[in-house]
Amino acid sequence: MIRRAQLNDLAQCLDLYNYYIRNTLYTLETEELTPALFTDRFRQVTETYPWLVAEENGEILGYAYLDVFNPRKAYSRACDLSLYVRSDQRGRGTGTLLLQAIEEEARLAGMVCMISIVTGVNEPSIRFHEKTGFVRVADIPRCAYKHGEWTGVYYYQKMLSPSE
Repeated sequence: MIRRAQLNDLAQCLDLYNYYIRNTLYTLETEELTPALFTDRFRQVTETYPWLVAEENGEILGYAYLDVFNPRKAYSRACDLSLYVRSDQRGRGTGTLLLQAIEEEARLAGMVCMISIVTGVNEPSIRFHEKTGFVRVADIPRCAYKHGEWTGVYYYQKMLSPSE
């Protein structure tokens, strides 16, 4: 089931996210987040944007949220996407369900385009974005160093309202 995240979901969301911080270059945060920092992030995001979870039998399988892409007013109809699926759930459709739901939320909020930043080594996410209609619009090579490795980032864009 895809639903709005609640405060009592955050411990599982944080465990999921900290796994990626510790073990991958899929996120470029280098220090695990504390419950207090993650809760602050949740509260800040959800003042304006949706945060959704995929939940099954009380377990959080993944989450997605939108956030500000750029604080300048002219960017107000563009949003930044964050989407994470538990490592043992990848490839089972959870990410697609989360993306469909968060896209609908974005459209209802009047967003015209969604931006997603993907690290250059995150092949599963690259395939996911390209399969789900995102277009790679920028490539910034070797801009981040984590776990003894350099990586770049790709900016992906998905237009949500083709008429604008």
